[in-house]
Amino acid sequence: SRTAIVGDSGAATPIHGAFTVLLLCIVVNVPGQPLFNLPKACLAAIVVLAFKSLLLGGIAEAWRMVKETEFVDLFFWSLAFLMTLLAGVVPGLGTSVSVYVLFCGFEAVRDWVR
Repeated sequence: SRTAIVGDSGAATPIHGAFTVLLLCIVVNVPGQPLFNLPKACLAAIVVLAFKSLLLGGIAEAWRMVKETEFVDLFFWSLAFLMTLLAGVVPGLGTSVSVYVLFCGFEAVRDWVR
């Protein structure tokens, strides 16, 4: 949800992180206790609504980026995404990094042999 807020606010420098931390400390300490028993479905709805504008606003640009991406990069991104989704974070990233290192090795040997 932080990414959606940063995207909506138009932050241009990394200093937005300091303001986010300051605001988060205030929100957690002041109204945090009365909202402690708020159902998680309500909190999820807040995150989804914040993410909706980020998703819908960037869908055309995301599609353009996918069309411009090289197949190899798209393959490794998809592999990392699917393996992380199916096996978890560490096995997913480990698999994608391992396959990428093998790919780079084969590319280097192929170029060297030519």
